[in-house]
Amino acid sequence: MLNFFRKIRKNILSVGNTRKYFKYALGEILLVVIGILIALQINNWNENRKFKIVEITKLTKLVEELVLDSINIEVNLKTCHEIETLHTQLFNIGYKGLEDPITVNPSSIRKYMFYNPNSINISKVFVNELSNTVVREQLIHYNTQLEYTSVVNDEFIDIIKSIRAFLGEQEAYNLPSVLETSAGHLNFAQLLLTEETLTRLAKRKDFQQLLFEANLKLKYLCSGLTTIATENIILKDLIIKELNSNY
Repeated sequence: MLNFFRKIRKNILSVGNTRKYFKYALGEILLVVIGILIALQINNWNENRKFKIVEITKLTKLVEELVLDSINIEVNLKTCHEIETLHTQLFNIGYKGLEDPITVNPSSIRKYMFYNPNSINISKVFVNELSNTVVREQLIHYNTQLEYTSVVNDEFIDIIKSIRAFLGEQEAYNLPSVLETSAGHLNFAQLLLTEETLTRLAKRKDFQQLLFEANLKLKYLCSGLTTIATENIILKDLIIKELNSNY
């Protein structure tokens, strides 16, 4: 009988030890899991911090490029208005028969825009990486407008090339304005075309057709540039707000 009770006591002690072991093992497992979770959290925090640093750098660079864009657009809009003024005056002289003077440099009939938006290269690569959906959508919209205006500008340049060829065929150029000017001193303010020559050509039907095509594309181009100028301001404000609020 005594041996029987000893066996029962031994079994009870054995069960107690097993429970203690499982509790200890469970505690160890929990500590390992907690350690892994903390490590993952730290890793995620580091990755997010690195991502934000990269995003801040790119957003800051993008703002700088947008500022350069705005300067480029402002210059092009000024050129647009100058050419459009000349087109209107040539239309009044040639088509309406008015005797209005030409107040713009006649050489402006040969001008086209130096359209080179700085932001488009960095923004095309960066746009899909932006975490802020509002900024991303506005940037996509801005890029779309840049590309559309680029197409219109290329079409306008093609027309200007046709006008230049036409002027050469008509022997309209003021040859001494270039040949008698030393290298490094030629500038666009010089009269490559005289007012009298351009007034005479403005009355020709073939020139008027070229003027029609040039002015049509110019209007689309000026409209596109004006839209870009507005979208540029909106996008810059959104990015600056994002930088100030979330970083």
